[in-house]
Amino acid sequence: MASQLFVPIAATLAFYAFYSLAKMIHRAYTSPLRDLPGPNGGNFLIGHFRQVMQDFAIPDKWCEEFGANYQIKSFLNTRDLYTIDIRALNHILTNDHIYQKGPVANSIFISLLGNGKWISNV
Repeated sequence: MASQLFVPIAATLAFYAFYSLAKMIHRAYTSPLRDLPGPNGGNFLIGHFRQVMQDFAIPDKWCEEFGANYQIKSFLNTRDLYTIDIRALNHILTNDHIYQKGPVANSIFISLLGNGKWISNV
C-alpha cells in the first residue's frame, strides 16, 4: 500500500521541483533587469545580502559605480532593482495599480508616513 502511494507522490514532488527550477531559469533570462548594470558575484542562496550587511555604505559605492539605477542579486539569485532616481521613485510610489507594495513595505510606510495615500493598494 505504501509503495503504491510513494511513486505518485515522488513523481509529483519531482515534477514540482523541475517546474520550479525551469520557472526560476526562465525568469532569470527574461527579466527586464538583466540588462541593468550591477555588481558581479553574489551567493546563489543569499545574493549580495552578506556584502550589504557587512558594509552598509556599499549601496552608495555601487550607486557611484553603476549610476542611479542598478540591479543586485537577492534570495535564490533573483534580481532586485535599486534606484535613487527621483522620477522613477515618484512613478513607482504613485502608480500603485502597476507596482503593488507587499505587507512589509506597507507597514514601513505606515510607520513612517501614517495611513494615507502612499498606503493605498487597489
